[in-house]
Amino acid sequence: MAASPRNTLPRSVRIRSRRDFDRAFRGGIRASDRWMTLYVGRNEGLPARLGISVARRFGTAVRRNRMKRLIREAFRTMRHELPPATDWIALPRRGEQATVEQLKASFRDLARRLAGRIPPSQAATP
Repeated sequence: MAASPRNTLPRSVRIRSRRDFDRAFRGGIRASDRWMTLYVGRNEGLPARLGISVARRFGTAVRRNRMKRLIREAFRTMRHELPPATDWIALPRRGEQATVEQLKASFRDLARRLAGRIPPSQAATP
């Protein structure tokens, strides 16, 4: 059964380029909790976007891919609450497997903590 189009996360809101990841890491701010570290930085007028980086040491490909799916779901459910023109990078922490509800709560709490501290636009920065 195919997913409903409005319940999917479009590719346009996924960060895929190394340059965009580096910009969020270098110029952004971060917050952490038990489940993940979340970085946020400005982008050039695009909608809120998500990037996920899961190290190989996290576990097998099955574990890494499951964690990425769960984080994408957490982002999808609240992306309209996030400020526009922001890039969000999630780095899950190693340890026990989190449930989707735990990751949703974690993402929401970290995003709220970071929302007031988002740096100004870096469009002039190379």
